[in-house]
Amino acid sequence: EILFPMRLEAQQGEPGFAVSRNLSTGGTLMATAADLKVGAPVKIFFQIGGEAAERRAEGRIVRVATNEDDPHGLWPYLVGVRFAAAMPELDPLLEQYATRHES
Repeated sequence: EILFPMRLEAQQGEPGFAVSRNLSTGGTLMATAADLKVGAPVKIFFQIGGEAAERRAEGRIVRVATNEDDPHGLWPYLVGVRFAAAMPELDPLLEQYATRHES
């Protein structure tokens, strides 16, 4: 589990914010305030561990569910996104981030 802020743009709504729950080279699961639709294209913008440059990923929503940890709060939905193209360059960054933030 990797928690950090993300910004997302979906064709069906206003730009919004999300909190990553996990991230891999092929996609992400994030908590959002917006009830997005499966199949919708999205653009996601994020930085890992204080990077200077913002990363951008395009993909499609493959899953939407109620966030059982916050069903009536700020982030009531969990949204799964599959990236249009894998991002293998994330592997070493994610490993470094996880190592720095282990309990």
